[in-house]
Amino acid sequence: MDGEWHSSTPDGRDVVIQRRGREWLVWCGGWHALSLNLDVALMGAMRGDSGSAAHRDEADYPAWARALADKIESAA
Repeated sequence: MDGEWHSSTPDGRDVVIQRRGREWLVWCGGWHALSLNLDVALMGAMRGDSGSAAHRDEADYPAWARALADKIESAA
């Protein structure tokens, strides 16, 4: 593992992000997603968590995911 970050979704769910070589592994609730693109992994993990507000369109999750990805990628 090349790094680990912790954050929260706009609706307050814990998110754990790990960098493993070129891939990003994101955990949200009991779900995880793996991708070469961090924002894709973030959205995938949140969509897997059926209780997430991402299913209810209560926040701009794609914009949140892109902003968080930009912040983490610049620090990685």
